[in-house]
Amino acid sequence: MNTLSYQKYADMLGFDKFFDSQVTAFNQWEREGQHRMCVYYPTGAGKSDIMLVMMLLAGHTDVLVITPPITAERFETVGKKLGMNVTCV
Repeated sequence: MNTLSYQKYADMLGFDKFFDSQVTAFNQWEREGQHRMCVYYPTGAGKSDIMLVMMLLAGHTDVLVITPPITAERFETVGKKLGMNVTCV
């Protein structure tokens, strides 16, 4: 996908656009077959957004996220904006 293909998800999340690093992650995931990916970015770089958009692109709308309690609300909020059912444990 190109950057414009991801724009609708950025719009759903209320962003002007995704960070270049996020687009790079999306492109790498697409190239490598959408199997697995571990994203190492600093706090505030949009990891929750990346992971949930990737799940949506793979056709998943119900997602179980294993996460520390401090980030659970962020995953649930992003999921709602994307029209997903996100359960955090």
